[in-house]
Amino acid sequence: MKTRTEITLLVLVCMLLSACGGAPTSEVPLTSQIPASQTPGPMASVTPAPTLTALPSPTSTIDPTQDLLEQQRQDLRTYLEEPIEAAIAANGGDWFIMLQKMDGETLYTRQADTPVWVDNLIHLPITALFLKSIEDSGVTEMKVYLTVNRNYETSLRQTLYEMLVYGDETSSASILSTIPKYGMHINQVFQDWNMTDTSLPNKMASAQDLVSLLDGLASRSLLSEESTILIYDMLDQGEKNDNSLYIYASEGAGIHDQQVSVSTVQAMLGELAVVAVGGSTYLLAILGFGSDKQPASYAQLAQTYDQVAQSFWRYVGSR
Repeated sequence: MKTRTEITLLVLVCMLLSACGGAPTSEVPLTSQIPASQTPGPMASVTPAPTLTALPSPTSTIDPTQDLLEQQRQDLRTYLEEPIEAAIAANGGDWFIMLQKMDGETLYTRQADTPVWVDNLIHLPITALFLKSIEDSGVTEMKVYLTVNRNYETSLRQTLYEMLVYGDETSSASILSTIPKYGMHINQVFQDWNMTDTSLPNKMASAQDLVSLLDGLASRSLLSEESTILIYDMLDQGEKNDNSLYIYASEGAGIHDQQVSVSTVQAMLGELAVVAVGGSTYLLAILGFGSDKQPASYAQLAQTYDQVAQSFWRYVGSR
């Protein structure tokens, strides 16, 4: 038999087991888990993480487009305007110049809208008018037409060649008299071509008019591809090695030009050119004169033209 003490102990054990198995337990506070022998000290302070504040985006007062335009203007002053103006001041002469890109950007201009005597450079607009009049009559094979059709003893092609390449005035008069026979109204065509300052009988034109003509040829908006190439082939004839535009040319440049010079007392030098280089096309009309008001010898005009050519190619090289 169990003694009273054993029975009492057995009952206490059963009571404890019953409490552990089913009685709900409450959450014990953190401090109650510290052994009684230890006195809880103060909690260590925690430094909060810094709050990140977005910095304001930097604002620039410089417009990139405006900055680029200003750099372009500075390049034009450095490479073209300043050296050309200095050459004119040093050598004299009266100059009428327009340098332009085919996209319409004017690089340098001086008295470009003033009509002046252009001597044999007038033969280029005459040639363009003549070919345009034939095209408008329905001719599609220009080289064949010019070869088989004659103007007195020579073919029309030879007549054009004598006029444009050698400046033959008899050929020029023959071509001029033939244009109206195709029904062309010259003044109206010049209006359409933005060449209102041009007079064929007086051999007058402005640099601006001549650049308009060059632009129409280069863009193929005036004549067909065949007629344009025919003109270029004629312009490419003759000796070019003494021309400054060729002497200083960038490698790989394509140049189609017409030059005229008069080395008498009233000296004159003129240059028309379409220049293709580096993916861009440039149009040049350069006319210089020695006069009573602006005296200059032919040698002085040639020096200025040389500087214009050098300046142009330095600008092209800076692009």
